[in-house]
Amino acid sequence: DVASLTRALAETLEPEALAAAKRRAAAVPEDFTVDRVGENLERAVSIALSRA
Repeated sequence: DVASLTRALAETLEPEALAAAKRRAAAVPEDFTVDRVGENLERAVSIALSRA
């Protein structure tokens, strides 16, 4: 589920990458679209896998 994935990513990402992901997630509402969420998730997973 999404909560488990989010928790796993938070445990995997470097502090700087986690902070950047949180900033992206807190984008202004007009930028907060389903596509943007998907892009952010894809980027976070890619970063996590590259560091695994």
